[in-house]
This record gives sequence, structure tokens and C-alpha cells, in this order.
Amino acid sequence: MLHSLYIIMENGVSVFTKHYKKMKVDDQLISGFMSALGNFSTEALGADLQSIKLKTGEQLSILKYPYAPILGIVIADSRDHSTLIADILTEILREFTEDYRKQIVAKDPTLLGQTEKFNEIVDKILKGKIASRTILKMIVGNLVSFSLMVFITILIVAGVLRFSEFIEEPFAGFPDISFVDGIDPGEFFTLQTITGTIIGFLMLIFIGIFFLPSVLSGYIAGNEKRGIINAILLGLITGVLLFVGGLNRETQFGDFNIFWWFLIFSPLLIFIAITCGYYGGHLKVRRKLWPLEIDKF
Repeated sequence: MLHSLYIIMENGVSVFTKHYKKMKVDDQLISGFMSALGNFSTEALGADLQSIKLKTGEQLSILKYPYAPILGIVIADSRDHSTLIADILTEILREFTEDYRKQIVAKDPTLLGQTEKFNEIVDKILKGKIASRTILKMIVGNLVSFSLMVFITILIVAGVLRFSEFIEEPFAGFPDISFVDGIDPGEFFTLQTITGTIIGFLMLIFIGIFFLPSVLSGYIAGNEKRGIINAILLGLITGVLLFVGGLNRETQFGDFNIFWWFLIFSPLLIFIAITCGYYGGHLKVRRKLWPLEIDKF
């Protein structure tokens, strides 16, 4: 969450400030210092956004708006993504320029007293860009993702059963193999083909079942670390349920209990789950700010 926002003219005069956490430093004093720092970093390094880690754990970000002689400066939570901060700050500066372009161009010294209504616009921009990260969200993420996994599984099983109605011979027309007189090279090649087909088919099924739910679980959880935890939990829950189901009745694919197939592919599934959970959490961090930890004063 943005803790403080400053919009500063090129001469270092602050024309708009907004705080979500109380600041003990005078706005004009800090804006003059940050303006000089922003101008130096932009011209010396040529970068659009400069971020500095503060001792308080927050990050200070400076953005020079290319379409008007103003700077946007924010102090934000250290966990907020720098690209997201840049996008939000760009949107705020664009709105500010549209509302006060004449005063900015004229370098009107009274502009600071005319920007009170812009507080509402900033709140409107930030609304919907903040998301909480709680244990409850992680639980909800796993519940929703597991429900989606069950739904995808039902669709896949229904598709497989529907497709199997059109297959008259076993294994999509592969011939029967007799082990009575041994296996000739042709039969051995056929056996390899059948085995590879089954393994590849099951691999695609498991990837299809785990991919989207793991991403969704990580996104709802809120960040990369929580996404990984949720994805691992999702895999463990699935494995336990398949094991329990195998004890009560044969949930089989062919002549094999589906749990053992799940166990065989578990290294691949864990990798997929962790990768997708991390990606889902990263998407959330990239799209949503962390909430403010204290109430707005």
C-alpha cells in the first residue's frame, strides 16, 4: 500500500501530498530533497522509476512524468511490486496533469491550495488495487482450487469415456501381445508404444488437472511464498484423497490403482504445482498492493 504520495514541480515545490500513514517530516522539506534526488537519478541513470529501500523497511519510489514538468514520489510497503507502483503512479500523474495542466504549465505557485479534490481521485485509483493476504485467503484458495480440480477431472473422465466408445480394439487398435512364445521385436516395439502412450496420456491428464488450479490457488493466496505453500498443500490433499479412495474401492486406470500412477508422477506434479503456485502468487503481487497495516488516520 502507498503510505505517502507527493506530486512535485520541477522546482521542488510540492503541489499535492497525501498520507495514509502519519509522517513526522515537513512535506515541503522532504519534497525538496526528493525532487533533487529524483532529478539527479533520472538524468544520471536515465531510468523511469528509481526505488530506494529505507531503514524503516519501506521503499521510496520516484517517477518523472514524461508529459509534464512534474515528479511523482511515493513511500510504499517494501513488499509492493515496483512495476505495479510505477503503473499506479503513472496513472495518478496522468490524471493530475489532465486536471491541472494550465496551472502546471504556468507554474502557478497557488496550485497546492487547489488540489484538495484530487484526494478523491487518488482514492478512486487505488480502490480495487489493494488485496489482503491472510490465512483465510489461503484456505479459500485451496478450497476453490480443489473444487476446480474436481470439475476438470470430471470433464476429462467424461471425455475419455466418450472417446472410448469409438475405440473397438484395446489401446486404440494396437494388436494383442502373447507372452507364451516370448516377444519378437515387433511385439516388443508395440509394447513400448503402448506403454509410452499410456504414460504420456496420464502425464497430460495430470498436468491438465493441476495446472490451472495451482495458478488460481497461488493467486488467491496472495504472493509467491504463499502460492508455493498452497500448491504443495493442494498436491498433498489430492494424494491423500486418492490413497483413501483406493483403500475403499479400486479407482483404476486400466488394471492399476490411480493412486500409484499419481505417486509415480508425483515428482513432476510437485514441480508443476510449485511453479504454477509461484506464478499465481507473482501475478497477484504484480496486480495488487499489500493492504495498510494500520488504520487510516
